[in-house]
Amino acid sequence: MNNLVSTQPLREHFQTTTHQPEQFVCTQGFGTPNLTNSDRAQSGESLIKAYRQSKDTSEDPAEVIQDMISDLLHLMHKQSIEPSQILDRS
Repeated sequence: MNNLVSTQPLREHFQTTTHQPEQFVCTQGFGTPNLTNSDRAQSGESLIKAYRQSKDTSEDPAEVIQDMISDLLHLMHKQSIEPSQILDRS
């Protein structure tokens, strides 16, 4: 079984969809479904800031996000969590 996450559908989504700050996105009952896209983006910016402060890392948001995702993927592997299931629910 291949445990690699396919990024193609996600890549296509971000290439064809514009950010809609006031849109609510259904999270299928997981997490906090009453947050707008703008709320979630602001939360992400707070996470990047906290991550930068906890590690001596790049100021480039793309590099910080890459490091954060890598850390989370390693954590998911350690805890036997399937990344594609998390992405499907996000």
